[in-house]
Amino acid sequence: MSPLNSQRLVKLADREFRQFAGKPVTPAPSRRFKAVNINPSKYDAAWDRKRGAAVRLTAVLLREDDAGLERRVCESDATVKTYTEAAVWLQRESAYLRKVARLLDLAGGRLAITLSRYAKNSVPPAS
Repeated sequence: MSPLNSQRLVKLADREFRQFAGKPVTPAPSRRFKAVNINPSKYDAAWDRKRGAAVRLTAVLLREDDAGLERRVCESDATVKTYTEAAVWLQRESAYLRKVARLLDLAGGRLAITLSRYAKNSVPPAS
């Protein structure tokens, strides 16, 4: 059954049911989603550089075992201070990137929903 026929049949069934029940049927919840206002200009090259730097530092730090990391971090008072600041920065970036990851999931989900609707409503080309 084509989507157009099934939509027409659903409307018919709703109309007949309203007449039978004597009161309007509550409409189905909308399948639409609201827009999210995001300023894309804040995701510029500086944003890329900052997030990339955090990931690059993470890669360097994770390559070290505990002894190697201790040697690197505890080399002097200056390095301890620097890596203490780096730890705070990486934790802040991690929280921020989790927020961005949720936006990526939302965008991917919306695309998947939209594409599945398109696939259901599209008519295959005649052969």
